Amino acid sequence: MPRIKRSVNPDEAFIRAWLSGGMAAAEISQEELARRSGIPASTLSKRVNNIETFTVSEILAILAVFRKAGIAKEAYEAAKLLVGRGEEGK
Repeated sequence: MPRIKRSVNPDEAFIRAWLSGGMAAAEISQEELARRSGIPASTLSKRVNNIETFTVSEILAILAVFRKAGIAKEAYEAAKLLVGRGEEGK
């Protein structure tokens, strides 16, 4: 049976861009993000590989790390540009 490639959900693409942009802007690794957010490293790695499995509390914990680093707004704006969301994506 042939494999079927899943289509990319725009929300998943946005969260993935937000995560990678935030980590790059804060100059932290995935392991450091896990430590600062209180999410176990193995759990964060699984969540990054399967974006749809993130919980709201995990997203909020990561947002708190980005806010503390002072890059929350920059990460959001960068993700909007990467995914192609303009004002209509709000």
